[in-house]
Amino acid sequence: MKKKRLIFSCVLAGMILVFPGCAVSGGGAADHSTDGGGNGQASLSSGEKVEYLLGLIDNWQENKETAKNDSTSTASEDEPDPGTEDNIMESEMPSGTEDSDVPENSTVSAAPDTNVGAGVGTKKFNTVMESYREMLEEDMIFWNAGTQVSTGGMQFMLVDIDGNGIPELILKLPYDSYGYIGIYAYTKPGTIDVGFCDKLKWYYPGTGIYVTSYEKDNNAGEEITYAYLEDISERESTVEYESWKTMVGTYVDRTNGDDHYYWCGRYDEAHEAEWAEKTHTDCSEEEFNTELAALTGSTAQKEFPDDWYDNTAENREKYLK
Repeated sequence: MKKKRLIFSCVLAGMILVFPGCAVSGGGAADHSTDGGGNGQASLSSGEKVEYLLGLIDNWQENKETAKNDSTSTASEDEPDPGTEDNIMESEMPSGTEDSDVPENSTVSAAPDTNVGAGVGTKKFNTVMESYREMLEEDMIFWNAGTQVSTGGMQFMLVDIDGNGIPELILKLPYDSYGYIGIYAYTKPGTIDVGFCDKLKWYYPGTGIYVTSYEKDNNAGEEITYAYLEDISERESTVEYESWKTMVGTYVDRTNGDDHYYWCGRYDEAHEAEWAEKTHTDCSEEEFNTELAALTGSTAQKEFPDDWYDNTAENREKYLK
């Protein structure tokens, strides 16, 4: 820059010496005549003219740099940040998230309660919740062995037992009776019962294996049943669900120490007689645990929650949505 200014200074000096009568003017500055006439304008020496012209050149360079910087700054402000939400391409949506499964006016939420399941917010989840609400709005519902019970005073909670991302509906009667806890699941024809018990013990998330119990008569001990609940949410059949076929094993914990283990495995229609025979044929504790591990793998057991909600309109609207 300094070299260019020196060269230009020499050129200007030569021009003024050769053409002493030229006028010097600049944008916004008063004209300074070099004609030596008596026109009221100041007469400058050759050196002063050179300095004046160089000052105009410097001003012009500064104005040019300022305009360039302003232009660059404006362009940076207008360009969207590639990391902002507005500039994220549709292909960058999380894998497995389909438009059909995302409810309107919603965003992908944080990980839901693992007891409820990973399907929270999908269309299927909403359909199931609607079915549960409709059932609990009824005055009477079907219970164990075809009986009917009142929904008044009943409590409910949600747990995803079969691991399909959609929770089962677990109901508890307001009075203590044989089988006063009922497990219900969704099918396309409607919500149906899939099992009853006195006590919920634990389940193995994602495997469909869950454990319940009954108290033996005369305080003789506890009968602990291991059952398998498959995903029946796409079931079209209106035939009654036979919950007894869900049993895979039983452990009878007797108060007198006379414990028994029975392992029948998952129901096999082709070998029903053999399966039924195993339901009351003793096996060793080691065999029982080996067969259980084959179904649950490395999945650790998880206790059922104790999140019971009274069956009120407010709770149905709040928790079954």
